[in-house]
Amino acid sequence: MNHALKIINTTKTSYANLPVIAASTYIKSGSDDDKEYVSFSDYFLESYLSNLQIYKTGVFLYEITGNQLREWIEWSASAYQTTSNTTSVSSSAISNEEGNYSQTLLQSDWNSNFNNFYVFDGVEYVIDTTVEPRYDIVGNKISNSQRISNLTRNGVVISDTDEFIIATNNLSTNANS
Repeated sequence: MNHALKIINTTKTSYANLPVIAASTYIKSGSDDDKEYVSFSDYFLESYLSNLQIYKTGVFLYEITGNQLREWIEWSASAYQTTSNTTSVSSSAISNEEGNYSQTLLQSDWNSNFNNFYVFDGVEYVIDTTVEPRYDIVGNKISNSQRISNLTRNGVVISDTDEFIIATNNLSTNANS
């Protein structure tokens, strides 16, 4: 976010009067073996940052509306399984050594690809997982449901026509182009 603000204040001054929010997605996550994780001990050097982000990337700024932001968050919130208030264990539950069950919150098709799962900084919202998802993993609208409620920025409700600058990386923009 800090880098985006520097760009706005020096080269993209036309964006200076719009609020800035950020969208990021996981670039590297462990899943196959111990080589996909990073471990640090005693001290941390700046050169270690390349281990945290394996692809070169940059900051990109785009002007978006409140409606576009809401739909992007709806798409990301579609990663979660639909839940209920019951305590029954489904077939996707995982048993640990003690025989206790836990259930992954992500839908199975999202578990192997976090590229479309975004975290948004600079806004607040509530995700209701008892509501069916609005989108599938590739962004096709599959229902008119709305999981996102109370979308605000600094406590002020975001309307469909509000304008923002969103800062993201080129991996995010390539995924959504």
